[in-house]
Amino acid sequence: MSNDLWKTEILKAIDESYDGTGGVYLDSGTNTLEELQSLTGNQASIVLPGAGNSVANQVKHLLTTVAIHKPQFEGGEYPDLDWGADWEATPLSDDEWQALVTTFAATREQLKNWVQNPVVAEDSAYAGAAIMVVAHLAYHIGQIRHGIGYAKQA
Repeated sequence: MSNDLWKTEILKAIDESYDGTGGVYLDSGTNTLEELQSLTGNQASIVLPGAGNSVANQVKHLLTTVAIHKPQFEGGEYPDLDWGADWEATPLSDDEWQALVTTFAATREQLKNWVQNPVVAEDSAYAGAAIMVVAHLAYHIGQIRHGIGYAKQA
C-alpha cells in the first residue's frame, strides 16, 4: 500500500471521529464535536452507571492519548503523564467544559498534521502509531457518544 493511500484513509477516519464525515463507523451526519459542545459542564461531568467515568473523563483521556504519542510523530522525549488523573471524577463548570472541548477540537488538526507532515522517518512504527491512535480514538468516541445520550437524559 502506498503511503498516500494509507494517509488518505487515516485522515478520513480522523475527520469522521470529530464531525461524522464519511459514515463508515459513525452514523452519517453524526457530529461528535457539536454534540460535545451542546453539553453543559454538569452533564459532561455525570458519572455514567456501569462505566465509573464521565464524558469529560473520556475527553481528558483522549487528550492524554494524543500527548503521549507526540514523540512518535514529532520526535523528542515521552512526557511524564498521569493517566489516572484522566479518570478522576471532578465536576466541571460550563466554561471549563467548553475549554476542554476546544482543546479536544484542536487535536483534530494536530493529528492530521502528524499524518500529512511527519517529522520522524515514515516507517511501519510511524504508520502503526497513526493506526493505533485512530483505533483508540474510535473506541473512546463510541464511549463518548454513549455517554452523551445518557447525560442529556439525566
